[in-house]
Amino acid sequence: EIGECGRWQRALFMVLWVPSCLSSIAVFMYEFIAFTPEFSCEHYICGSSLYANYTKDESNCTVSSSIDQCKIQSNVGESETVCTSFKFDKSIMERSAVEEFTMICRNEWKKNLAQSVYMVGMLIGSFSFGWFGDKFGRKPCLMLSAGFLAAGGSLPMMIPQEIRTYSLFVCSRFISGLGHVGTFMVTVTLALEYVGKTYRAVFGILIEIPFALGGIVVALVNVMGVKEWDHMMLILSVPNLLIWSYWFLIPESPRWLVTRGMVKDFSKVVAAAAQANRKLVDEDVLTAIRGEGNKKELQTGSFLDLLHPRVILVRSLCLFLCWMVTILTYFSLTSYTSMMKTDNFYLTYCLVILAEVPACIFCVLTLDRMGRRPVFGGCQVLAGLSCIIAAFTPPGSPLMLKVSLCILGKFCSSACMAIMFVYTAELFPTSVRNRSIGAASFWGRVGGIIAPQILLLDKVWPPLPLLVLGVASLSAGVLIILLLPETNGRKLPETMEDAINLEKDVVIVSI
Repeated sequence: EIGECGRWQRALFMVLWVPSCLSSIAVFMYEFIAFTPEFSCEHYICGSSLYANYTKDESNCTVSSSIDQCKIQSNVGESETVCTSFKFDKSIMERSAVEEFTMICRNEWKKNLAQSVYMVGMLIGSFSFGWFGDKFGRKPCLMLSAGFLAAGGSLPMMIPQEIRTYSLFVCSRFISGLGHVGTFMVTVTLALEYVGKTYRAVFGILIEIPFALGGIVVALVNVMGVKEWDHMMLILSVPNLLIWSYWFLIPESPRWLVTRGMVKDFSKVVAAAAQANRKLVDEDVLTAIRGEGNKKELQTGSFLDLLHPRVILVRSLCLFLCWMVTILTYFSLTSYTSMMKTDNFYLTYCLVILAEVPACIFCVLTLDRMGRRPVFGGCQVLAGLSCIIAAFTPPGSPLMLKVSLCILGKFCSSACMAIMFVYTAELFPTSVRNRSIGAASFWGRVGGIIAPQILLLDKVWPPLPLLVLGVASLSAGVLIILLLPETNGRKLPETMEDAINLEKDVVIVSI
C-alpha cells in the first residue's frame, strides 16, 4: 500500500549508510593502529663489546642496529641475547600500538590475540544486541551500540600514556567489537525492514558497500597526518556519537512496532511513509497488517528444530561450516594482504578493501539470474583456488601476482558474505528463520576469532596460512553445490514441510 521502495525507503537507506560506514571503521582501523613497521634491534658498541641495553652515558659508546631483528650477540663467542630496544620505521605510523606495547618478536602473538578478543566482543554483542533490539526496539539498540563504539575507541586517550597497559588496549578492542556488531546488525535490520520483500535481497547486499568504504576513510585519516594510534582511535570513534541524532532522524521499524502491538506508533510511521511516497493507505489495510503481524509473533520454534529431520540437520551443519569459513577467509585475507611488503602499502590496502564493492554489485546482478547456490558455491570454490595458487607462487615471481590472487580471493569471500544472509533466510521456515541466522552467525564469529591466529601459521611454514584458507574455502564450496537446494524464484518456506520440499522442487533460473 505504501510502496515497497519509494522515496521514503530510499532516503532512509541512504541515511543508514553512515552507521554502516562507521561500524566498519572500528575493525579496519586495526590495520593501522596495530601496524607492524619495519624495525631493527638497537644495541650499543662500547669499545670492543656489544650490549643489548646499555644505559651509561660513555663517550666511547655508539648506537648501532643488529642484522637480526630480535637478537644480538653480546660479545664475540658468547650466546645470543634477546633484544629489548628497537628502532621503528615511522613512514606509515609515527607511533603504533605494536611499538608502544612491543608486540613483536617473542610478543608478536599479542597483536593477534587483541584482534581475536575484538572478535569475541562481536560474538557476545551479536547475542546481546540481538536480544536488546528485539526487546526494546531497533532505535534504542542503535543508540546503545554507537555509544559502545565511541567509548571503546576513546578509552586509551582517557588514560595517561605512562600507565597505559596492553590489557587496557585489549579491553578497548573488546568494547569496540561489541559496538561494531551491534551497530551494523541494527543497520542491516532496519534496511531490510523498511522495504518490501521484493527489494530485501538487493538492499541487504548494497548496505555492505558503505561498510567497505569505511576502510577507505581510515586510510584517508592516516594520509591526512593522523599517525599515532591512540589519536587515530579517538578521531575515528568519536563521530559515532553523531548516530545519537538518528533518534530524531529515522523512525522505528514498522515491522517491530507491529509485533509489539504498538498500534499508534505503527500508524504514524505508515502514514509518514505513505505521505512521502504519495500513497493512500486504507484503514482496513492497516488493521489487516497489524493482525498478520500478531499472527507471526505467535509462531514459535527452538534451536532443536535446526537439528531434525535429517535433511534440515545436514543443511544446518553445511551452513554453519560455510559461515565460519567465509568470515575466516574474509578477515584473514584482509590482514594477510595488507601486511605484504609491497612498494605501496596504501595501494595494496585500498585494493583489498575496495574488492568488496564490485563483489556486492556482482551479487546484485547475478543472484536472480544464476541462482543462489551456483553463485555462493562458485565464489567459495574460486576463493579457495585463489588462495591455494597464491600459497604456491614461485619464489621469483612478482609480488603483485600473489597480491592479485589474494585480492581475487577477498572479492569472492566478500561476495559469499553478501549472499549467505539472504540464502540462509530462504532455507528455513518462518518459525526458526531468525534462530537459523543467529546460530549461523555464531559460527561465523568463531571463524572471526580464529582468523588472527591463522596468520601465525606462517612461522611454521610460510605458505600454510593461505593453504589452510584455500582448502577450507574449496571444501565449503563443494559442500554448498552438493548439499544445499536452490531457493531462487521460490516463496519463503512457512512451515518445516515447505523447507524440506525445497530439496524436491525444480526451479527454472533465468539467464
